[in-house]
This record gives sequence, C-alpha cells and structure tokens, in this order.
Amino acid sequence: MNNNVWSYREEFPFTSRYFQTEAGSLHYVDEGDGNPVVFIHGYPAWSFTWRKLIGGLCCDHRCIAVDLIGFGLSEKPASWSYLPEAQARVIEKLLFHLGLSDVTLVVNGWGGPIGLSWAIHYPDLVNKIILLNTWMWPRQGRSGGSRLPLPGHGARYLLADILGLGSTRALLPAIGERPLFPRRIRRHYGGYPRTGVTKKAAAVLCSELQTGSPWLELMRRSLSRLRDKPAMMIWGMKDGISPQGSLDRWKEIFPYRRVIELGDTGHFPQEEKGTSLVLPVRNFLRYGLNA
Repeated sequence: MNNNVWSYREEFPFTSRYFQTEAGSLHYVDEGDGNPVVFIHGYPAWSFTWRKLIGGLCCDHRCIAVDLIGFGLSEKPASWSYLPEAQARVIEKLLFHLGLSDVTLVVNGWGGPIGLSWAIHYPDLVNKIILLNTWMWPRQGRSGGSRLPLPGHGARYLLADILGLGSTRALLPAIGERPLFPRRIRRHYGGYPRTGVTKKAAAVLCSELQTGSPWLELMRRSLSRLRDKPAMMIWGMKDGISPQGSLDRWKEIFPYRRVIELGDTGHFPQEEKGTSLVLPVRNFLRYGLNA
C-alpha cells in the first residue's frame, strides 16, 4: 500500500492487524478493553467507516472492525469467489481465532447478512445486535429490499465501474448531503487502490443482492435464532439503498428493540452522525433496552 498515494492515518489512527486466511490476509483493528463490539462494514466501505464509534467506545469496550476480503487493507485475491457466504466463513474464522463471547454485533449494508451469519450459527456468543441500514433479503420481491438500480448478472463489472470503487459520486443520494459527507472523507470510501479484483468483489455482492441466493434465503429464514436478542436499529431515513421497508421488516424480526430514526441521514449513519451516536450506543451496550 502506497500511503503517498492514499493517506488515511490522520482520520484512522488505529493499529492495523492481520489474520491469515485461505483467501489471503484479512485486515482488522482491535482497540480498547472490555466486552467486545464487532463491526462489519458494507459496500463500498471498509473499517474506516466505524472510526467515530471506535474512537468513542474503545475507552470501555473492545472494538474490533474488519475489512472484508477485497476491500480496504485486506488482500484482494484474483481467483477467490467473493460470495457473501465465503466472506462470512472468513469472518467466522477470525472471530473464532479471537475467542470472543458476549459480543455486540454492529452491521451496516452488506455487513448485515455477512455478520449476522456468524451470529445465527453461534447465538450463545451474541449479547446484542445493532443494525444500521442493512438487509437480509434480495432486492426483488417483497418491499424492503434495496432501491439500487442493479443490472443483471452479466453486467456486474459494468456496475462496479458505475458505482466506482474510488469514487462515491454515484452513491451520494444514498450517502447524504455533501456538507455531511465532505470530499476529504468521501475519497476514503472505496478510496483504496482499484484493480479489476476490487471491482469483482463489489460486483459479486451487488449481483447477489439483485438476484438473491439460496444462502441469503437460508440466513433470512434462520434469523428466528436471534429473535430474543436485544436489538438497536439506527436508520438513515433518506437512504436510497435500504429504504424504510427494510427497517419495518427488522422490527418484525426483533421484538425487543430500540429504534433511532434519523430523518436527515442516508445510508451511513455511522459516518454522518457518528459522534452523536456514541452516547446512545454506549448506553445500549451498558444497559440494553433499559437505557
């Protein structure tokens, strides 16, 4: 990584750690002590997206944020599938390696199905769940899926170019207004050096969301294993990617919940409102639904 070309440390001053997997080197940060909080990002982000919450919570919690394979500082192997279930297996191996329990899982976008897959398989290791503008179902079908105008499977690579790893211009309506998402920050979303492989990673996830898959449907049907977990839903109501229908579906799935609706916020509440979210998130971590 050439930091003269892409410098992020001023905004993201955390120690980089790496875990070797069959897909290559997985980058993550592990800051602070206390009960673990695991953050899983979506597209086109990486662990950078969680920096405000990590900075505000690591004084009394252990904050672990992962870069999915193909994103951020993680390796980008050319021959890997990049399917969400493959990403989920890599995350599972990291969390097993770290020996975590009593985990609060925090997910956004595609981090939802990828991270919740681990929680579904190991519900006894999960304490609480925090959902930020995410889903667990394909775009097509019942309301509540993504509004992204995703093309068919054959146009996956064109889609990745349009959405632009290295440019979030096409996603600005979903992300939020420019003053809330300044250029110096936008460039870090997908700002890592682009290759055909990074475009493949994004294209595969977008294709899977468009068409759905047996794995995604199986995870959705298995969410009942998490039904009794306290959940916090932090939702940007101006999101053009994951609309309010998705929030309504999550409310059906998690009866024990606290909901924060942000009327002026898009797909990345952790970016637009990150500092102001630290206190309600900390209170939820400490006191659950009694906060």
